[in-house]
Amino acid sequence: MGTQHRILYSDESRTIAVTGTVIILVATRAVTPEHVRIISDALAELTSAQPSRGIAYVHVIDSRPGDSRKQSDDTRRAFIELARTAPPLTRGVGVALLAEGFVAAAMRGIVSAAMTAFRTRIPMTVCSSVDETCQWIERMFHNAGESVSGADLSRVIEAMRASLRQAPVAMTTA
Repeated sequence: MGTQHRILYSDESRTIAVTGTVIILVATRAVTPEHVRIISDALAELTSAQPSRGIAYVHVIDSRPGDSRKQSDDTRRAFIELARTAPPLTRGVGVALLAEGFVAAAMRGIVSAAMTAFRTRIPMTVCSSVDETCQWIERMFHNAGESVSGADLSRVIEAMRASLRQAPVAMTTA
């Protein structure tokens, strides 16, 4: 996999990229159904291009409390549909909810419960760090007899996070 990645979408608050056979979303603000469609299309494209290789999705929630954790009902429905129709070789979905403290732990529990309610065959996890999430993705590929470097995946995600921190913030007026 290396640390090469291809940006599929980027704005001042979200970046969606692909590295190897892993789709990554880093978000500092809420995700919309359009972002979920981009992810879904990318998963389908990876499956078509490499039909015998496993794929995965990593979602990094990197924000101040509330900013990217509150999803609209339409976005939740889009994620549920994505989970239900994910390609058969999907190795896993890892969510890194980057926050500390009791509220963050409670949020990870809520996200985990929501993911369990999806009732999908795809392994899913919610972690508190990028490294933990990437190591979990590495294990999911390893369990299927495939190889993905969690360390390389972490480097790609950290580069994506750094580019979002450097992006100019759009100003809006009320």
